[in-house]
Amino acid sequence: MIFNENSIREKLEQLGDGTTIALQRESPFTYTLLVRSPTFQGVEEAHRQAQVWSLLQEAFGDEQMRRIEYIFTESPDEQAA
Repeated sequence: MIFNENSIREKLEQLGDGTTIALQRESPFTYTLLVRSPTFQGVEEAHRQAQVWSLLQEAFGDEQMRRIEYIFTESPDEQAA
């Protein structure tokens, strides 16, 4: 799979309905992501992170994964907090 904003979104949409993904380009080659999903409700941060990184690892190799600097994960309820 080609590594770009669309392919990242496509892969993370597998988290389910209501998932939103915001990408910020930190440099010409790196990204920071905010992934907000109802499936994260009541789930510990470490488990959320593992879930998101695992999905991306399925699609992209180690070389491409280095281009992601950080991923923030939250449920819709946490957005309002």
